[in-house]
Amino acid sequence: MKKQDRRIARTRKALIGAVIELGLERGFESVKVKDITDRADVGNSTFYRHYKSKDDLLGSHLSEIQQEISRGMYPEMTHYELSLLVFTVIGTHRDACLLAMRLPDDHPVIKPILKRATQTVNARYKARDETIIPLEVSANHLVNSFVKLFHWWITEGQAYSCEQMATIANELILKVTESAALDEREASPPPDPDLPQ
Repeated sequence: MKKQDRRIARTRKALIGAVIELGLERGFESVKVKDITDRADVGNSTFYRHYKSKDDLLGSHLSEIQQEISRGMYPEMTHYELSLLVFTVIGTHRDACLLAMRLPDDHPVIKPILKRATQTVNARYKARDETIIPLEVSANHLVNSFVKLFHWWITEGQAYSCEQMATIANELILKVTESAALDEREASPPPDPDLPQ
């Protein structure tokens, strides 16, 4: 990694750390960009070179966490493995996730995160033929149930391990919602390497 790239990475890490610390201390809405740059010991012009606003700063970090989860997913994952992946990543980024969970669902930082999570559920599942529950309702329920469980787990000091929480989420949320309303979609076969793409 080049010296300039390392400096940019350090600057971003300092800014992200500052917004999370300040947001947890004071509440995200009361934090100003100047507070963030002072805490991170970074100039205002440097902040605006990387981010448009504090919403952009936190939103980009939360998107990176969401991408970390997506990169770890594969179609053959069991429900337990999927839940374990999510709890492990959330646990690793505990403070950022706690700050995010303190924001209302319609906050401009949170809305796209919840929307992408719901799209992931919609891509993995379809409504059961015999259910009267629309897919959008089931997907919304699944995402919000996980968010509430994450919030409880984090605020209670992570007293249960990621493995225990994955089992709980699997039994309490995934199995129940599936049995009532959802079927997994068939995974699309991998592309044939001999055919032109």
